[in-house]
Amino acid sequence: MEILNYLKKDFEKVGEIIETISIEMLSNSISRYPIFIATIMDVEIGIHIANPQNSGTHFIFKATFLEELIKKGVIEKERSTDFKLTFKDPQNKACVLLITPKDYQFIFLPYDLNDSYSN
Repeated sequence: MEILNYLKKDFEKVGEIIETISIEMLSNSISRYPIFIATIMDVEIGIHIANPQNSGTHFIFKATFLEELIKKGVIEKERSTDFKLTFKDPQNKACVLLITPKDYQFIFLPYDLNDSYSN
């Protein structure tokens, strides 16, 4: 649970830029499924947005999208339909792939953290 508190604190710092990137991905037809990675170890997926050195966050944040995660084998193509059905409106919530040394999970964080979030 503590890790989710760190994520929420970090999101207060980078949520605005994540929302901007999400809107750009949608408006430029890059993907209908923007995904943002939060990890303590760098991964070979996505484009860097923020890291502890330049933003004072606990996590490294990267931008990616569903199609790249399928291509890299993170999400199985056969399961992509199920994933799309659970995907929240990217204009209201960011899909965050939280990667820790022990596991990973998808969490949907509202850009306004006063709203509730879900995983």
